[in-house]
Amino acid sequence: MGIGKRDEITVIASGKVAMGFDMVEKLALGADMCNAARPFMFSVGCIQALRCHTNTCPTGVTTQNPARSRSLDVDTKAERVHNYHKATIASFMDIVGTQGLDSPDELGPQHIFRRSLKGPSRPCTSLHPTIEAGAFLRNEVPEEYAEAWQLARADHF
Repeated sequence: MGIGKRDEITVIASGKVAMGFDMVEKLALGADMCNAARPFMFSVGCIQALRCHTNTCPTGVTTQNPARSRSLDVDTKAERVHNYHKATIASFMDIVGTQGLDSPDELGPQHIFRRSLKGPSRPCTSLHPTIEAGAFLRNEVPEEYAEAWQLARADHF
């Protein structure tokens, strides 16, 4: 928003997206969509043996070895993945509705509160102020972003 490019960028939240609330949080804070991988691996039967790259996955989830993948019943696992996804989306929509919203499109940072070690919880709008498109280019940088903006450079990440 600060440099006027938000309409040209798609923000995809990935990582720490396992439950409906995680999706609400990410979308409310500005993501256009959420991706999830790990929770779906768990729903298939992954036990995080951390042997994915060795072709020796003990559950058969991440192997190309026919002997190891025999125990993987695709129909049963497909049902588990479907149920997990369905429950996650239902949870997501329940939270959206509980906030009195008609659509996830209405989510915004005012719907997410952060706990504070010093005092009550505050909405994210008080922690991260709303920025008008192109404000940074007009030198209208809120104090909360001033230091980061000074460090920002186009020639390195």
